[in-house]
Amino acid sequence: MGQFQEGVLDELKLYVRQSAWLAATPGAPKKKDEQDRRCRLKRLQDRGSEPELPPVELGHLVDYLFEVGPVMQGGFGPVALTHGELRAWQDNVGLELQPWECRALIQLSKAYCAEFAAASDPAAPAPWVAPDVAPEELARVADDLRESMRRMAK
Repeated sequence: MGQFQEGVLDELKLYVRQSAWLAATPGAPKKKDEQDRRCRLKRLQDRGSEPELPPVELGHLVDYLFEVGPVMQGGFGPVALTHGELRAWQDNVGLELQPWECRALIQLSKAYCAEFAAASDPAAPAPWVAPDVAPEELARVADDLRESMRRMAK
């Protein structure tokens, strides 16, 4: 990707994958009235917890991705951004991205889409866990997962 140091794109992808995992709503139980339609982020916030995200270099690319929208709506759900969509966004905001930045944003959008789809599985593990996560927080996440699985089994 030209302007990237080794591993920077991987760090950015991990960040957007974690964001997609948090934005996803895990699969619902069979009974509609028992369905919890909150995304993982909202569930954590409702318990008084704010999840950490991995540190990144070139954070402006993440800012750009979420400003333009990490995905577009396709016929069967979210799809990755296109070069045309990025061009329209640049024209609208008066910004001229470098070619490597456009390629990076497309790759990040694809990573977001893939993780968002995979994260609908209640058993999908978070792509990243903060190195200093308290054992109580890990236990709470495990309890959430067990509860989701229990509801699905009914």
